[in-house]
Amino acid sequence: MEHLLKYSRPATSFTEALVLGNGSLGATVYGGVCRERISLNHDTFWSGFPNAYLREGAYEAFLEARECIEQGKIAEGQRIIEQRFNANYSQAYLPIGNLYIEPAHTEYTEYQRTLDLSDATMRVEYATKDGRARREYFVSYPAKAMIVRLTSDFSEDYTFSLDTQMKFSNVCVKGERLLLSGKAPWRVHARNHIPEGESEQILWDGEEETISFTSGIRVKTDGEIVCSNETLTVKGAKEVVLFLVIQTSFIDHRTPPTAPIYINTFLALQRLAEVEYASHKKAHTEDYTALYQRVTLDLQSPTDPRDTDERLRDKQDIGGLCELLFNFGRYLTIASSREGSQATNLQGIWNEDLVPPWQSNYTVNINTEMNYWPTLMVNLKECYGPLLSLIDKISDTGRAVAKHYYGANGFVSHHNVDLWGHTSPVGLKTDGSAVYAFWNLSSGWLSHHLFEYYLYTHDEEFLRQSAYPTMCESARFYLSLLKEDEDGHLILTPSTSPENTFQYQGKTQAIARYTTMSQSIVQNLFYDILTSAQILGIEDDFVKEIRQKAERLDPFRIGSQGQLLEWDREYEETDAHHRHISHLFGLYPGTLITTERTPELAQACRQSLQGRGKDGTGWSLSWKFNVGAKLKDGELAFYFLIKQLKLCENSAINMSSGGGTYPNLLDAHPPYQIDGNFGMVSGIAQLFMQCEDGKIKLLPALPRAFANGSVKGLCAHGNVSVDIEWRDGSLVRYTLHAREACELTVCYRNIQQTLFLKEGETYTEAI
Repeated sequence: MEHLLKYSRPATSFTEALVLGNGSLGATVYGGVCRERISLNHDTFWSGFPNAYLREGAYEAFLEARECIEQGKIAEGQRIIEQRFNANYSQAYLPIGNLYIEPAHTEYTEYQRTLDLSDATMRVEYATKDGRARREYFVSYPAKAMIVRLTSDFSEDYTFSLDTQMKFSNVCVKGERLLLSGKAPWRVHARNHIPEGESEQILWDGEEETISFTSGIRVKTDGEIVCSNETLTVKGAKEVVLFLVIQTSFIDHRTPPTAPIYINTFLALQRLAEVEYASHKKAHTEDYTALYQRVTLDLQSPTDPRDTDERLRDKQDIGGLCELLFNFGRYLTIASSREGSQATNLQGIWNEDLVPPWQSNYTVNINTEMNYWPTLMVNLKECYGPLLSLIDKISDTGRAVAKHYYGANGFVSHHNVDLWGHTSPVGLKTDGSAVYAFWNLSSGWLSHHLFEYYLYTHDEEFLRQSAYPTMCESARFYLSLLKEDEDGHLILTPSTSPENTFQYQGKTQAIARYTTMSQSIVQNLFYDILTSAQILGIEDDFVKEIRQKAERLDPFRIGSQGQLLEWDREYEETDAHHRHISHLFGLYPGTLITTERTPELAQACRQSLQGRGKDGTGWSLSWKFNVGAKLKDGELAFYFLIKQLKLCENSAINMSSGGGTYPNLLDAHPPYQIDGNFGMVSGIAQLFMQCEDGKIKLLPALPRAFANGSVKGLCAHGNVSVDIEWRDGSLVRYTLHAREACELTVCYRNIQQTLFLKEGETYTEAI
């Protein structure tokens, strides 16, 4: 079983460096010998301040645009949306700065750099003419700190320093402590979108207070500590233990940032130094392994001793690389999403750019959702909380947006969210922005994650008190917008299919009367509400309205080539191989289409997937991988797994193809986005187990390449842990571990069995 990332030289770029984290504090470690650079992030360090971005006249513009589009004047309606409806872009997730470690020696041999996923610890070891030197790095959730231990066979000198790209910063050295403080910009404009009348990409100062940070280090050593104005130096040491803490002034999305951070950082460093390194390491390891060891995947591949980038380059051992990618994705979940942290953004919690791609925000027309596709499947419900908190945030900020922009009830969010709960449509006065910005379905999509949490945990109190009320408020927005078409169907009009376009009257257009994705998300939401109401014993006027409206939603339509239509009619596609497959939402991650219950629609999805081509960006390959698995086609899914494992050594932006995996195993969009990593984990899990139509399906999409293996600890609907073993492509044994009394239906090929398990009961069946 694969748990080790391994390299024989230091990293020279971000896509070679190794990432560590505890949900909030992120560290990207390069492993340099002469000068170690560790870039630092904190999940609450963003530009900006609380702001709703309610654009004047937006509702009137929406009504005009809708009328134009209903009359077939799509270009006119789209221009109204782009010029008079869309608002400011979101704020940006920002880097804190860098920690540098500089030893006295400059020559070395026998270098090795590793990240051990089994204990979330990075190690560097090398030889010098005086002996061997070792470094150990981890970011501890219990300690809320990064801890680095430097040891050597000889007495060594080290210099430690901190820097930042932020303005208004200062450095303070006190004893064995070094502290750096700074302040976030007032606004970071999105790349290539500087508003009319402004010339600066970054606005450093404004009337509102922005987030401040203090990062601090403290060292414990057997050597001598020497202070200067901006550095700490240790002389003659065989051991140095370094503690790093970051605090920000962020309080919540509605409160101006004012938290006292300098003294908090100072005191945190004091407390950390009072505990021995061994105790910190033990607490970190126990905390991490309690989550990581819940699931094991064994594809019976021989151990490959080569460096990870070499293995990606030739892909001789797909089974081993699949295990490693699966385990790395689970590691990233634990490292970037923990109780009390923010949800993982486009780059998890690791970003070095002052103007990051797509603001490194929450892009919620696929990417944020994909970040959490595998979390419950791989038994990490504790890591799901930050997503639930994000949904709670937008259900708050999205109420004003629903009313102001649409005159609607409930709440809404569009395709970008940030730390402050930005839910307005972005793209202020930007031609062509409607293709991504005019999309109000993320609140409906995210609501499905609430119901998914219930399905996996069977937490009825959560369903009653949190999930159901939020889903209902999301539905109230769509109820306000649904209109009856000429056939008596209800449609959400107008709509886009995220980031894709079609040809109409000789022009490239993005907004249609309605789209398959918009109808699918609304219908899926309504069905989730109806199922929840049945579970909770609720039958009121609202439930009756949802039931009536759900039955009248426009059905799926199949085109002339047997494909699932993407828009309200069969328009000519501008890009037949577009990276988004949004119209397949009903198959995955939605639950409207299955191969067993709706085979004709499933076949139409297959036809659409084939039409999109077999290439794509990283997250697009991951979505296609999951769809292949849901179609119960192991070989098709395996094809996309192989494509994702392609070594990518170029981080330039490529919006159509070129997806793969960087040398450090992070997903290549390109550039780097973390969603593809998580999408591959869910896809791999779905090769071996799927939950649909109230059944647990075993080995539903097993590819020939994985004919022998086992997986233990996957979580199924019903709060059940599942172990599966197979040989020569056939199921050998499965075991169910019930956390509560439950009724389950288990399927394998044509065999179906219904079981009644007691709380704590384990059931094993040999085939």
